[in-house]
Amino acid sequence: MSWFAAHPAWYLSYALVIGLAVGSFLNVVAYRLPRMMEIDWRKQSLEFLGLPESGETPGFNGLISRSRCPRCGHAIRPWENVPVLSYLFLRGRCSSCSDRISLRYPVVEALTGLLSLAVALRFGPTPETLAALLFAWTLIALTLIDLDEQILPDSLALPLLWGGLALSLLNAAAPSYWFFGTGFHDSLQGLLRGPATALTGAIVGYLALWLPSRVLSLLLRKETMGDGDLKLLAAIGAWVGWQGVFQVVMIATFTSLLAFALAYALPGGDHRARLPFGPFLALGGIAALFIGARFELAI
Repeated sequence: MSWFAAHPAWYLSYALVIGLAVGSFLNVVAYRLPRMMEIDWRKQSLEFLGLPESGETPGFNGLISRSRCPRCGHAIRPWENVPVLSYLFLRGRCSSCSDRISLRYPVVEALTGLLSLAVALRFGPTPETLAALLFAWTLIALTLIDLDEQILPDSLALPLLWGGLALSLLNAAAPSYWFFGTGFHDSLQGLLRGPATALTGAIVGYLALWLPSRVLSLLLRKETMGDGDLKLLAAIGAWVGWQGVFQVVMIATFTSLLAFALAYALPGGDHRARLPFGPFLALGGIAALFIGARFELAI
């Protein structure tokens, strides 16, 4: 870490390049994880009913196997998988079948790279940056999946929750631990809180959505919010503390209402469309990385 502190240009360049690469991987996660989950659910259902397995496979081996064109099956070569640049070089089309590549791929890569750069600038060359990046990257993956499938997988949300709680314990015990010459205790307390605050944040985060959602469900006689949103806000609360939970809820509520208003106001908008709430919670969580401390001083 001290080397990066002495060479800020290299530090920021690494953050940007790694962010671009992670953005490419997050596109893979958003596409493959729901399909892997669906096949696993079907296998479990068949096993529960005592029926033979269908032998269905997702068409890929986990999250790290080589990517292929979903139309022609062309194996993506390394030079075709360079974040952003390959999309521009290929003009947004598969090199084998010329099928159009979604613009979302380079957009996610670019946004993840820029966000990683912003996090690196915000926290500097400290272990706190590594924690903040993992937090932000997980929220991006959850956002993409929720936009596509309207689900928030436990396989991402729960590790985010346990990770926040575990790092709060590390933050409390950190005076005797050092990482690349930087004390955890000194660097992490800007982002993470102590165990009591992290645990309180997780509980407050869960209840902050559970109580109003249950009241609305009783009044409207239908489910108004999935459990995934509750778990996500609990996970965010473990990282930002109970004070940050209120900030996240305010940002998520405001931006979601704005999105709904635009959906109704814009010509050709689908007035019946259901916008998932997870992406707005993720936006609030990422905002808490940058303005959380100021908000806590305000309250």
